[in-house]
Amino acid sequence: MGFLFTRLPRSFLPDEDQGILFAQVTTPPGTSQKYTWDVLDRMNEYFLTKESAAVDSVLTVAGFNFGGRGQSSGLIFVRLKDWAERPGANNRVQAIARRAMGRFLQYRDALAFAFAPPAAIELGNATGSISN
Repeated sequence: MGFLFTRLPRSFLPDEDQGILFAQVTTPPGTSQKYTWDVLDRMNEYFLTKESAAVDSVLTVAGFNFGGRGQSSGLIFVRLKDWAERPGANNRVQAIARRAMGRFLQYRDALAFAFAPPAAIELGNATGSISN
């Protein structure tokens, strides 16, 4: 006799559009903070020009990110416009993060990426998703 298995949810908490997005950068070890700022400026410009339909404001910080601190680290906080001002799946936080990642993966002088915050920030940065 076999067991009867029911389909389990693929994650513990669903991804939600909370109206914010994070991006972080790590430049090569030994680079100056000015070098890191130059990369952050390119990332900042991307959000404010290419994603201007969805982005309300951007706050950029150099000197630390979620991976550590130092002159080669930087972090960007992106505040998105209200949901009513950015209708459609193309303007959801996950879609914006995917497009930003496509741009940032082209950078050869830094490791940069964008991501949506977890559904419950206090629980960490993962949704518990099971990948196939």
